[in-house]
Amino acid sequence: RIHPCQERIAKAHGSQCGFCTPGFVMSMYTLLRNKPCPTQEEMEHAFEGNLCRCTGYRPILDGYRTFCSDCTCTSQTDDDKDDMLFNPKEFTPLDPSQDPIFPPKLKVQGPSIPLTVVSERVKWFQPVTLDQLLSLRN
Repeated sequence: RIHPCQERIAKAHGSQCGFCTPGFVMSMYTLLRNKPCPTQEEMEHAFEGNLCRCTGYRPILDGYRTFCSDCTCTSQTDDDKDDMLFNPKEFTPLDPSQDPIFPPKLKVQGPSIPLTVVSERVKWFQPVTLDQLLSLRN
């Protein structure tokens, strides 16, 4: 099962060569994790660093507008349906409770003491404070 971010970019024909697609998907995913009902302006701001040379952005934005709180694309009339490449009502709804999270029990807690590994060819240091890190410059 694909994530709603992936579904929207695919069904809205927002991916042609595929080079920019992961960046747009991850930007939208991050925006939705931080703000589940963004505005269109917030969505456009989230995409400012993403470049696409194939689609002209319209299908990408059209698909992702369906996540926005100020989107009017779901209130289409029968005349509008012929112009749309997709039906926004057919998309899988976003359910933030279904997003995968990293299991907290598997998170590795940072070491509380510095670690040093020295071999014939390699020296590896893992400082835990800024002072320890700065002392390695000498």
